[in-house]
Amino acid sequence: MFLRLQAALSFRNGDGGWTDWDFTPYEFGPAFVPSPSCNPVFHGGLLYLLGQDGRLAVYDQRMHDQGFEILEKPRSFGFECEDSYLVESGQDELMAVLVGLRGPPVNVVKLNEHTMEWEKVESLEGSVLFTGTLTTTMKKTGARWMQDRIFLPRLFDWPEAIPADLVQHDGELAFVPKQECAWPAVRDDTYVTNMWSYKLGQSGEEAREFWETEKLDYGVWVDFDS
Repeated sequence: MFLRLQAALSFRNGDGGWTDWDFTPYEFGPAFVPSPSCNPVFHGGLLYLLGQDGRLAVYDQRMHDQGFEILEKPRSFGFECEDSYLVESGQDELMAVLVGLRGPPVNVVKLNEHTMEWEKVESLEGSVLFTGTLTTTMKKTGARWMQDRIFLPRLFDWPEAIPADLVQHDGELAFVPKQECAWPAVRDDTYVTNMWSYKLGQSGEEAREFWETEKLDYGVWVDFDS
C-alpha cells in the first residue's frame, strides 16, 4: 500500500518546551511503501526510511520544506524477504536485515554509498544483531557463540510469568527480568536458548525450527550500555 510521506519538525526551546510542529504538505509528499516493521534510522545527519522493496526515502532537516526524497538507487535488495529491518552498524554503515517468510535464510545487506546498491554481508565481524522489532541493535560481543548471530523475539517456550524489576535509564522506564537466563552448553561454542536465532550463512536445514516459536509482540530491544 502506497503512502504519502510527510515530515514534521519541532525544536526544543530554552524553556524546556517544544515549538509547534511544522508539517510538510501531505498532498505533495512522494508515494512510498515503507517497511512496516522498523523505525527510520539517523545516518550521516540524515533520516532514512526503508521501503519494502529495498528502496530508501531520505529526509534532510536543513531542507525541511522539501520533505522526504525517494532515492533513485537502490531499487531492490536483491533478495526476497517477508520482513526487513534497517540499522546503522558500529562502523557507521547503513544495513538491512532481511527475514524470509519461514524465517531462514536470514540475509544481511549493507549500502555501498558509492554505487548506492545493497551488497550482501558475509560476516558481522564479531557482532550480534537483535532485530524483529521497531528497533534493531547491533553490538560487538566477546561471547563466541553469539558472534555472527541474529536474534528475533520469538520464543520456543512461552513462560506464564517473568519476575522483573522496573529500571530507569536516561529518563525511560523498562522491565528487566530478575532471573538471569541460563545458557546451557551443548558442545564447544554451540548453545541452546529459548529464543530463536540464526547463524549468518547457515543453511535452512541447519537453522532451528521457526514455526514452532511464538512471537513476542509489542516489544523493542533496549541497549542499556549506550
